[in-house]
Amino acid sequence: MDSERNDMARPSYTFLGSYATSHRLNPKGKHVKRVGPILLGEGNVWLGIATDGFNPRGIQSTSYSCWPVYLPSTSVSQASQPSGDMQELENVRKLPVLIDIDGVVVGDNASRWNTRAGSLIRARIPISYTDWRLVHPDFKDKVWNALMREFEVTNVDQALARSHAEKNFCTKFRYGKWVLRKDILNKFETLEEQIAACPDGIDPNHWEQFVLYENTPEVMARKAKNGVRI
Repeated sequence: MDSERNDMARPSYTFLGSYATSHRLNPKGKHVKRVGPILLGEGNVWLGIATDGFNPRGIQSTSYSCWPVYLPSTSVSQASQPSGDMQELENVRKLPVLIDIDGVVVGDNASRWNTRAGSLIRARIPISYTDWRLVHPDFKDKVWNALMREFEVTNVDQALARSHAEKNFCTKFRYGKWVLRKDILNKFETLEEQIAACPDGIDPNHWEQFVLYENTPEVMARKAKNGVRI
């Protein structure tokens, strides 16, 4: 008898094109049929219907009827749980820093800030820009927003902090170019060799523009005047 009840309680699904029909024997021996789109994936919530005058609980009702309502698992999970990105951001503990009026970062995390800022500037600002003042604001925003996801300026508001901090960003931008001249450009004699030596992580088009600018008569004359090759 128990096995028969278990069999009666076990649903069977018949797939009809893009629809699924479920048949189940309720405790009174009546069929309860459910028809709807195939949304029977694991975790989905299905509010079924009865079509023969009996509801799914087996209680007779001459007027019982409704349309099926589906709550996909993705909707349920998104409503009940924060997204992975949001959860990750919530778990990140920002490092406190202080920024003075000259743009100098001080405090226990000053070294981390300077290292990270230099890395972001090299990664986010196209090397083809000849001057920090000419860099498009969108690129500067990317650098600042990335820093604010990791650090928190505690002594001034964010707008003032950015104004102070960017006074030193131009120096970091120039230093990045100096390293490229020293480590790459100075190792090659011809323009073609310099262009072909584009380092990983730098857009080849931006690199070519950088190399061409470094070889202009104006820049070459300035280097000669300063008595340096780089």
